[in-house]
Amino acid sequence: MTPAEVAAVLRVEAQTVVKWLGESHLPGFQVGPKRSWRAFRSELWQYMQADRNQWGVTSE
Repeated sequence: MTPAEVAAVLRVEAQTVVKWLGESHLPGFQVGPKRSWRAFRSELWQYMQADRNQWGVTSE
């Protein structure tokens, strides 16, 4: 997923996602000569589930 796609899921700006990726707050990796950020959908989902569980939210 691109930062823009992740941003749409998390309802934040793409620049915020890039910042979080760079600070390792979100799981992701860089590709290509421009070192563009990408994230695996499955890892983003696991991250979101782990964050929910941290706050005691249960799955429905």
